[in-house]
Amino acid sequence: MKLNDSISKMSKWRLSMSKKKFITVLASLLMITVLSVSTSIVRAYTFDDVKDIFSKKNKTKINFGSVDVARLRKELTVYKQAEKQLKAIDEEYSEYSKLVLVEQNKATAQLMREYEIEKAALDREEALNLLEVYNQRANALAIEAQNKLDAKQKELNPKRAEIEADARSKVKRIVREVAQKEGVRHIIDKKSGLYIRHDITDKVIEAATKQEKKQNRKRLFGK
Repeated sequence: MKLNDSISKMSKWRLSMSKKKFITVLASLLMITVLSVSTSIVRAYTFDDVKDIFSKKNKTKINFGSVDVARLRKELTVYKQAEKQLKAIDEEYSEYSKLVLVEQNKATAQLMREYEIEKAALDREEALNLLEVYNQRANALAIEAQNKLDAKQKELNPKRAEIEADARSKVKRIVREVAQKEGVRHIIDKKSGLYIRHDITDKVIEAATKQEKKQNRKRLFGK
């Protein structure tokens, strides 16, 4: 009797353990299914997000682009015109400087002649004292000439600055327009030495050329 009871209990225990194992396996399968569904949702969302980022309506921005400023200065008409204007200003200053120096040299030569005449009637010590006086007068002439040159530079510097600022402003506007079309956020001068893959120099020159032609047609034909 006891043996039968033991066998019966053993059978029930095995059945119970089988049910528990089945439930555990079932729970594991359900968990895997839920995780799989969740992963699919995340993947679907991420894929849609990527498609949206790279869509035409939301064009991806390029952080950095480069432009060869030295080449722009060499090739763009706006810079060439500015260089001509600056050269004209430099020539104006150069001609003025020559006139001032000629006047100074004439005045200094006149002082030396006056000194030679006056010292003839003086002894050596008196002549040396007189020479000191004339040296001071010559220094005063030199200071006067330099003040004239400084005043002329002060007069011309705002004109130089205005020409340079106007040229830079026009080119910057073109660079900004091209950068916006290309989706570039920041522009760095190529001479910085940094390697930047996206160079927009050619497109800036092309855009500037188109604008110049358009302005020329407008001047000629009023259109």
